[in-house]
This record gives sequence, structure tokens and C-alpha cells, in this order.
Amino acid sequence: MKTKKLTSIYKGGRTAEFVRAEIKDRFGIKAAKEYDPTSNCFTFNGWKQRGYVVKKGEKAIKSIIFIEDEETKKK
Repeated sequence: MKTKKLTSIYKGGRTAEFVRAEIKDRFGIKAAKEYDPTSNCFTFNGWKQRGYVVKKGEKAIKSIIFIEDEETKKK
């Protein structure tokens, strides 16, 4: 059986830094170092499509996304 490599929708930016810090707080330095947003950063539906399920009571990892609006870009 051939295993398909999972690819992420991660496009860069500072979000990975915030997620890595949250992983460090929850699971420790080793887990934070192993975090690779290009291969394991998916939305809830992304994980679901790949056959993973969320256990009852699990919590999402907090992340921050900065989005510039059109007015900010014009200044």
C-alpha cells in the first residue's frame, strides 16, 4: 500500500511561531521542535479528510492570523 504524503495549506507568515509557542506550553520543548507547519498544519476538516478524528474533550491549538485590509494596504 502506497502512503500519500500529507501536505499543508500553510503559506508562511508568523502563525507558525504562535502555534509553536502554544505547543511548547502544552506539550514541552521537544514537541515544539518537532512541529513542522508544512507537513502537519491542517484545519479541522483537513484532518478529518485525512482520516483523523478529534477525541471528545480535546481542545484546539490557539493561533493568530494577521490579515491586512484594503485600507491598510493603500496607506
